[in-house]
Amino acid sequence: IADQIDGLAATRDSNGEPLFASGAARVIRFDADISFAPVPSAADTFVIGGNSLSTSLRDIGAAIAASDMAAIGVGLDTLAVATDHIANRNAAIGLSGGRLERIGDALEARGIEVADERSSVEDTDLSVAIAQLNAQDLTLGAAQAAFAKINRQTLFDLLS
Repeated sequence: IADQIDGLAATRDSNGEPLFASGAARVIRFDADISFAPVPSAADTFVIGGNSLSTSLRDIGAAIAASDMAAIGVGLDTLAVATDHIANRNAAIGLSGGRLERIGDALEARGIEVADERSSVEDTDLSVAIAQLNAQDLTLGAAQAAFAKINRQTLFDLLS
């Protein structure tokens, strides 16, 4: 079991980087305002009370092999603390996984919206858009001319 835990601690991601950072947990930016560490550091996960989990398991195995009841009792207490710690780390990783799924869903939805927007821009008929722009420009010019003519009137013009 200790060898399996050492193997888990040495796991690498798809880029060949250690999954569990040797120092502080690696914080990753997912969006302009979203950044967090999806995986805790190796020390946060595999070190309990200053001792490596795999070393503690090996010590318990040695105590069992030697039939040292006092060391077995201490080992069981250590194992209970380690079990709680690993369960909490597992829950934290599960929460991070859920958060990553929500971020992925949000990015996918945003991608669909961007694709729709892009499609509507690309599908615009240029000749129709230019004709509409010219018509709006003509309307704006007429409205500005009417406004200018109305504002040129004096108080005497309005009274008569």
